[in-house]
Amino acid sequence: MATFARSIDAVTVTPALVMPFEAEDEAQTIVHPVSNAEYPDATLRPATASAGVIRLFFLTFDDVEAARLFFRPASTFTTTAGPSWLPARFVPQGRIRRTQDPDRPGRWMLEVPYQELAP
Repeated sequence: MATFARSIDAVTVTPALVMPFEAEDEAQTIVHPVSNAEYPDATLRPATASAGVIRLFFLTFDDVEAARLFFRPASTFTTTAGPSWLPARFVPQGRIRRTQDPDRPGRWMLEVPYQELAP
């Protein structure tokens, strides 16, 4: 079971389940076409830190609403327990989305887009 904490206070959130996870690293290499050359030149730079969406499952509306409010403040967040593939330290990016599970209307999902930070 994963637990999330934020840097501005001692509040934590523990979802019932962390759903399928996605992350991607964006390559920063720049390709430079060269006139009259068969192959381009390239500026090589390392990829950025992982970014993606953390999907959290909650059993009640009150729990998902508390989690939505938890991720809204300007703060860094950490995963204090849970699977090792979750980002250790991150910030939310974009829209935090709360949805009802279509197969089980009493169940809720929270989608938190994130950008991983250095530990």
